[in-house]
Amino acid sequence: MSGVLAERIVALAVRCLPPQERSWGQAMQAELEEVAAHGPALPFALGCLMTAWRRLPLHREGRALLASHALTIGLILPFAAFHVQCGLRGAYFLISGRDPYYTVLTMGSAAQQARAALYRDMTPAVTVLLLLLGLAHMLLAWAVVQRRWRRAAMLWLVAGVIAAATVIVIAPIATPTGIVVQWLALGIEMLAIPILARWRIAPTPCP
Repeated sequence: MSGVLAERIVALAVRCLPPQERSWGQAMQAELEEVAAHGPALPFALGCLMTAWRRLPLHREGRALLASHALTIGLILPFAAFHVQCGLRGAYFLISGRDPYYTVLTMGSAAQQARAALYRDMTPAVTVLLLLLGLAHMLLAWAVVQRRWRRAAMLWLVAGVIAAATVIVIAPIATPTGIVVQWLALGIEMLAIPILARWRIAPTPCP
């Protein structure tokens, strides 16, 4: 079991190396066989992986790889989680009729009560849009990590269209700050993905 795990770790290390250093990766794999024949190979495999990871900032493909993971973990996935969570809250409101924001509005002035009615009527459409936007961002995150830029570009456009539709629909009930934050985060994402794609990184993914 540990031998198979060691082989997979070394294979991952090799995939993290730039093309011009793949011969070094082949040497790692050959040495792994000798190490495994004389004792535990897992420490050697982990050492290879750590070495490959330390070298990521030193070559172009590695820097682009780190940047794509940073974008995915730092922005795209949190954006996806936020919209899915909001969509699930909307679904809960539709099923149960309970929502703290809606309750506060219904207890307010006539203008707030009118806003509560609008909020209730728009919840089905907003819920669907938010869940679709969260799903699009999850798929986009996977495409960016895999460096499948053609698919990422299509999802990038889909997410942009859904986000624009969401902002238009929620504009009557959302706060200006909320709309600004939505557009700011989406704008950063929309700019970062084409910049990463222009790096033309190697197609072999390294999770």
